[in-house]
Amino acid sequence: MKQLMLISGFIFLPNLAIDKEVLSSFAAKIRNPFSYDLGIKTITSPDRNAEIIVCCHGYGHSNALVDVIHSYGITSHHLIGFNFPDHSLNPKTFDHSKSSFGTIQELLPLLYVLHHLTKLACGNKIHLYGFSAGGGAVINSLATLLTTTYDHELASLGISPQDKQNILSALRRGVIFLNCPLKSMEEIISLRGPDKQREIVLNQYARNDMRPIDTVLKLTQLNCTILVNFENPDEIIGNHDDALFIKRLKSTNFDTHVITSHDGNHSAFHLQAWKHFLKNMSIKKANRAALDCPA
Repeated sequence: MKQLMLISGFIFLPNLAIDKEVLSSFAAKIRNPFSYDLGIKTITSPDRNAEIIVCCHGYGHSNALVDVIHSYGITSHHLIGFNFPDHSLNPKTFDHSKSSFGTIQELLPLLYVLHHLTKLACGNKIHLYGFSAGGGAVINSLATLLTTTYDHELASLGISPQDKQNILSALRRGVIFLNCPLKSMEEIISLRGPDKQREIVLNQYARNDMRPIDTVLKLTQLNCTILVNFENPDEIIGNHDDALFIKRLKSTNFDTHVITSHDGNHSAFHLQAWKHFLKNMSIKKANRAALDCPA
């Protein structure tokens, strides 16, 4: 029987081989408790050493994000995508007064997927990728796991306080990659100007205390490895608050790494940033193997 290692108060599971077939059938084996197409999509790898990367898409996109990442051939790890409630929206016709942006309803699908992944043998380590609005959702989801504000909503999905800790443990063993993360609607409005739809979303984030640039201050007990990439210049969300965001995040999460990409625009594939992410994953794996190995 493999020994569990107890280090600094945390229980670390031995690294388990990821069963490709189990992961392939992951979507089919869990129910969809939401009133829209959750659309869990898996792209599995033949590599026996492959790990899981959960991918959170940005504004107006969908679970097809994993197809985009896979098409570049940059990683041989397993990719898991899903749809946020407001997926594949048309910015010109979408009624933002009906949106989930900046609410717990936006976050619950991600937390639900993470919860069920941790129940698999391969779920003892999870890497998390959040692009743009998906990055903002990742930040708010981490704060939700670290606080009790939305425990009732989580309980409705079968996610208990212990389950929250299990998710955090899996994420602490992996790397979180925030790529051009949404920091606040105020920053976007300062760059692109006010309009009715942006004001609706701004008020929703503020009303629910989910402005990511403020939410990072709640991550004092996170203890995760986080990589943040900013595209500069970023023509979609701006760069005005990059420095403040990093200052606040580093004040609450020591193991935070920052890079800047110059790939042409916000929505470009940030190749160098992905290379940094994969390098951080390798370093984390090597460091964790050293910790898990009995002296």
